[in-house]
Amino acid sequence: MMGYESAVAGIERIILDGSGDPKACARAILAFLHEPLARPGASLSRDIPRATRRYVLQRDAMVCGICKLGISGEVPHLDHVVPYSHGGTHSVDNLRSTHSRCNMARGNRNK
Repeated sequence: MMGYESAVAGIERIILDGSGDPKACARAILAFLHEPLARPGASLSRDIPRATRRYVLQRDAMVCGICKLGISGEVPHLDHVVPYSHGGTHSVDNLRSTHSRCNMARGNRNK
């Protein structure tokens, strides 16, 4: 998960001492977006395949499936329409691009 580690390290340098390179950090974040969604210590059952993630982000044209506004300038989230915890799958028909704030506000509700 080099992309994740590089993104975190770059963000820490930018926040803590201003020495981080914002462009390098942005590249690391973009590289991270092309990796599975597993984070260190995360459950492997939540991994969404890279190809599926790329397809959903392209299909949705970086528009949030909840608030319908553009997702430019921030890291998009993938939301399960039927929550994973309620039996939803990682199929492209059950995934949509969202803002992180919209996805977090929704939680695991079915609406």
